[in-house]
Amino acid sequence: MAKSILVVDDEASIAFALEHLMKAEGYDVTVAKDGDMAISEATARHPDLILLDISLPGRDGYDVCQTLRAEPGTHDVKIVMMRRPQPRHTRSKRALQSERMPI
Repeated sequence: MAKSILVVDDEASIAFALEHLMKAEGYDVTVAKDGDMAISEATARHPDLILLDISLPGRDGYDVCQTLRAEPGTHDVKIVMMRRPQPRHTRSKRALQSERMPI
């Protein structure tokens, strides 16, 4: 039987990409779009691994993780917490203009 992974992400494109990457490696994948759905799926399926987005609407990833750790049926599930990288701070137009060298 294939090992199972629960992908938890509210961004459809990220969830889709992770689902297909994990399926290509032979894993049985379930996707949850929010914290409540993640807890429900984890309790019902007891996956081998949960890929959990930190920034979920409603119950965030930290709350989901604490809830799963407190439940006897899911306390031992491996969880990888994920977050999208934040865009780098860009310099203002004024800062860029001040660096221009005269010709």
